[in-house]
Amino acid sequence: MGANFNYYTYRGGKTELPSHHKELQEEECETHGNDTYAGHIGIMPSGIDFVEHKAFENEDQAREHLEDNHRKWDRAMAVPFKGTGVVYDKASQLLRDQRNKVTAELTTLEADTLLSIRSTKSKTIGCKKCGSSVSRLYITCADCPVCGKRETFYSKTQAERIKRKRDKLRQLNSKSLKQTQTITTCYVVGGWCVE
Repeated sequence: MGANFNYYTYRGGKTELPSHHKELQEEECETHGNDTYAGHIGIMPSGIDFVEHKAFENEDQAREHLEDNHRKWDRAMAVPFKGTGVVYDKASQLLRDQRNKVTAELTTLEADTLLSIRSTKSKTIGCKKCGSSVSRLYITCADCPVCGKRETFYSKTQAERIKRKRDKLRQLNSKSLKQTQTITTCYVVGGWCVE
């Protein structure tokens, strides 16, 4: 049982790195398989361990630190170094924060609405399109499982509240973000992968 050293360079913001890494791990597993001994970053345990160290002067020093200090079977390590990174300007960062907030609010609103639909006293709910009666216990979304009509179980008020929130998110998503290149903290991410 050997180990393969895999890493990548990340030049975005630190707060976005965990979600970027998660997506990369999922893609690697889809492309190269998810066998425990596949030898790629995707099979490492989920998440990232950020190295608490002053940013190295260059990428090579960060990579050497990663190579010398990571142990196979551990999560990927993110080693900081000074480099040219891509960051959002202040207005774009504010817009991103607003998008994240509205996305979270929409998710909560949809979940709460579905919970209220499921917890009503009557045991069944009727589809407005096909007239089918569906047990509330088996509802996992607001779509009718019989005819497939989307969001048929929302009341008019619930549908309007969700629509307003979606419209607000659509409006925020239509605005463009501006990124600039600047000297900032970048990361070498990865480690020894079992193969």
